[in-house]
Amino acid sequence: MIIRTRLTAALLPFALPVAGFTGCTGPSGASACDGTAERAEQLRAEPVLDVFPRGAEPAGRDAGCTDDGGEASVYADRSYTFSGSRGEVYDFYRSAAAAKGWTPSEPPDSWGRLCFAREDQGDRVLLLVFATDRGPTSDYGIVASGPPDGADTRC
Repeated sequence: MIIRTRLTAALLPFALPVAGFTGCTGPSGASACDGTAERAEQLRAEPVLDVFPRGAEPAGRDAGCTDDGGEASVYADRSYTFSGSRGEVYDFYRSAAAAKGWTPSEPPDSWGRLCFAREDQGDRVLLLVFATDRGPTSDYGIVASGPPDGADTRC
């Protein structure tokens, strides 16, 4: 069952730049996302997606595949509202992701996202954490993502 919320839609622009990992294309008329449902469900079960800081409230979840003109990414995400700051969210996930075997990249990228990577069933998977500060609250999302064809990915 796929659940989508307005919060997920609001945070999606921060996550979508991760979709352009590979140049995988299929035969004419075929989607690079064909046959990816099982992989999306595996990512949906990623334990770190369901770990969140005290004071955060789950706001949505989704899993699937995006195919942007042949460049596909399989993903699972969670969105949360939080009564703390972006810095508190990032500090929490730096610790939580490391405890689950994720390797952090350098400081947040130009989009302000934290990125982690690890091997999963022989494929490299990325974990992105992104937050938007809105006064005393911070909406944030966390996405586990990788290409459907197992191509290498980088933060």
